[in-house]
Amino acid sequence: MDEVGELARVREKLATIPGSGVILEALFALAPVGFQLYDAAGHSLLVNQAFRDLFGSEPPPDYSILEDDIAAANGMLGLVQRAFAGEVVSLPPIWYDPRQLKRVKVTEGRRVAILTTLFPLRDAAGAVPHVGIVFKDVTADMEKRAQEDRARRDAEFLARCSEVLAGSLEVETTLGSLARVAIPHLADFCVIDLIDQDGSYHRVASAHVDPAKEAMMAELQRLYPPTPQSRQPAAVALRTGQPELVFEVDGASIAARARDDGHRALLERLGPRSHLAVPLVARGRVIGSIGLTFADSDRRYGPDELRLATDLAARAALAVDNAQLYREARDAIRVRDDFLSVAGHELRTPLTAARLTLELVSRAAQRAPQGGANPGMLERKISDLDRQMLRLGLLVDQLLDVSRLRAGRVSLHAEDVDLAALGREVVGRVRDEAARADTPISLRAPVPVLGRWDRARLDQVLSNLLSNALKYGAGKPVVVDVELDVDEAVVVVRDHGIGIAPEHLPRIFRRFERAVSERHFGGLGLGLWICRELVESMRGHIDVESVPGQGATFTVRLARNPAA
Repeated sequence: MDEVGELARVREKLATIPGSGVILEALFALAPVGFQLYDAAGHSLLVNQAFRDLFGSEPPPDYSILEDDIAAANGMLGLVQRAFAGEVVSLPPIWYDPRQLKRVKVTEGRRVAILTTLFPLRDAAGAVPHVGIVFKDVTADMEKRAQEDRARRDAEFLARCSEVLAGSLEVETTLGSLARVAIPHLADFCVIDLIDQDGSYHRVASAHVDPAKEAMMAELQRLYPPTPQSRQPAAVALRTGQPELVFEVDGASIAARARDDGHRALLERLGPRSHLAVPLVARGRVIGSIGLTFADSDRRYGPDELRLATDLAARAALAVDNAQLYREARDAIRVRDDFLSVAGHELRTPLTAARLTLELVSRAAQRAPQGGANPGMLERKISDLDRQMLRLGLLVDQLLDVSRLRAGRVSLHAEDVDLAALGREVVGRVRDEAARADTPISLRAPVPVLGRWDRARLDQVLSNLLSNALKYGAGKPVVVDVELDVDEAVVVVRDHGIGIAPEHLPRIFRRFERAVSERHFGGLGLGLWICRELVESMRGHIDVESVPGQGATFTVRLARNPAA
């Protein structure tokens, strides 16, 4: 726009209008923009009401309001002189910060953006005796533009995060990259924690905008890893499932969240100024958290950052959950393939033995008319055949139990049972197997233990536990205790064999899982899983304690009247 030409056009038009001076006075007084008039000596001659509303007072009589408040760095006096030389000068919007400037009238501490335009006022001879300055409040326009710019930047940021999250199904790799993308747009440093299967917290990623402070964060992780009891914002968000926002971090808040003086010193060296932590929630459960901190940039967290962080957390949680599901599916396929291989071997073994036994019996029967059959040998072979058929039947029953238990189709038939008598029956039944394994087995059941349970399923539980003890007992004694404990029946099966490593204890009750290689010990990896499922279906509980090389102790606790 040609401001000089426009002013000339307006001047010519006003000259043709009678009483134009009154019109100008009215426009000056009632204009919605602030107006100030200067003479060539640099004196402020006149301001309107909009100016007073904007700046909150009358200006000083000289250039001081310009030099002090508007753009001293840009040489405001020089700009005024340019206007007296006949030039229209427009400045970009200037933000007035109420924390630094006292003259600008503000509401609730909001910054104000003012657009300033200087223009010459010529007389009839074309000289410039005065300069006018217009001040327009463009805060709303600037805030809208800033919001649009922020929304665009946030959208671009989330798009980059989505690309990172979609780039890999390896959780730690993906979250490590995400932590680095989060800085500096949303944090000066970032940490990401996940919940392990045992309920502990595990830091999978951390990043700092200053590479020199990466070592400091590593030291913090080594000396003070996240725990469920931690008061740090990331742990609080993980524990509660709710966002944790600390607008201003000071020395007192650091000390209150630190575990000890060393922890406090490390945190102070990192220099946090503002904290924000959001939980990672997938399918209604908290799986982790993202901790964000502003430090050196001197920014603060507020509602806008909270919304962005919550959106980021939702995307990260979905990606982590998908990666975990993928890993579980991959592991399940591996376990299934291993199981099918083992099951084929386990089923083939009794079938092969049974086939050989049948061939021997058949040959003996063919020799019978000539008196070649040995009755004692036939009886032993038939006994062997019966044992192999029994083993094959047990394997088939285990496979059927898997489908029944998974489908919830196992029905229980409660009846009065003496658990001590049942224990003696099961121990008696496995004594021959124990003798073949050269393993002493004993039962301690001093008193009857009465209750209402499914007798056949309890028999199956005890048989599986004893079979497990004989298999891994390394020929050392196996002891079974059946006793009363207030209103509970307790069965303890203790062996003194190879034991179970601590890292394997959480998974031995899972389907198809085992703590040792199937190449050295047979079985389908179903016995203990079936035990747990059956015991829990009778409202009981089973657990295990073990020390490698010293054996394992399985304890079953059953309410004596589970229906009650």
